[in-house]
Amino acid sequence: MVDTAARARTRRVRLVAWLVGALVVLALLAAVAFHVQLAQGQLELDRLARQTAAAREQYQQSRLDYAQQSSPAAIGYRATALGMVRDGDVPTYLTVPDAPASSPAPDQTSTTLQDGWKKVKPHLGTQP
Repeated sequence: MVDTAARARTRRVRLVAWLVGALVVLALLAAVAFHVQLAQGQLELDRLARQTAAAREQYQQSRLDYAQQSSPAAIGYRATALGMVRDGDVPTYLTVPDAPASSPAPDQTSTTLQDGWKKVKPHLGTQP
């Protein structure tokens, strides 16, 4: 019977050893899987960081282009290229064929304003 008890104890020790070994292997596999997930996440973060840097660079370039194109010198250059002249330069009058000649419009105050002035003027007294 002593022999059977020793065998049973040896079996239990082997079983415990196998279970501990299996747990160690499972723990190592879980650690490897976790490490793989971390590495994939880091690769995604790196890709997003590159995209963000490229977008930031494009935004800065767009701001620079806008600032250069909206500068007074650039606007003046484009206006000159379109045929516009600076204030004080001699204007060029264009004649349109078959168009009636234009005449300056008389400077008339609107009737509503005139009527309002007639109502208010008596109350002003001698003041203008």
